[in-house]
Amino acid sequence: QQRQKLEALQQQRLQLEELHRQRQLDEDRQQLEEQQRQQKQLEALQRQRQEQQQQEEQRLRQQQQEEQQQRQQLEQQRQQLEEQQRQRQENEALQQEQQAQQEQRLREQQKQEEEQQRQRQEVEQQRRLQEQQAQQQQQQQNLREQQEQEEEQQRRQELEQQRQ
Repeated sequence: QQRQKLEALQQQRLQLEELHRQRQLDEDRQQLEEQQRQQKQLEALQRQRQEQQQQEEQRLRQQQQEEQQQRQQLEQQRQQLEEQQRQRQENEALQQEQQAQQEQRLREQQKQEEEQQRQRQEVEQQRRLQEQQAQQQQQQQNLREQQEQEEEQQRRQELEQQRQ
């Protein structure tokens, strides 16, 4: 009977130990599951943060690209404006030069016309002078002839009178 008690106690002790071992295993398993859960949560968080960071970096890159494009556009516009201004100035300078040349040509033309006019007037004056001289010579010639005729007539009359 003593031995049966001992065996029963031993059996009980074994059962208790088994129970304790089972409980310990359960706790370990729960802890492990909890750890795994937390690990997964942490990884999910990290992934989320990483994604956010990537999105932020992408946004920043895009913003920088846009700013760069704007700068380039502004630079292009500035260059175009400068080019237009330069062409405008060149055109104005060219127009002024052409105008100056035209004015110079007109002045020269006017001088030539005045010179031609002066020469024509000189020629006309010369012609009139020659005409006058010719008329005067003609008149003098006429006068001489008239004088000679009168003298001749006078001589004849004298001769006539002497004959009578």
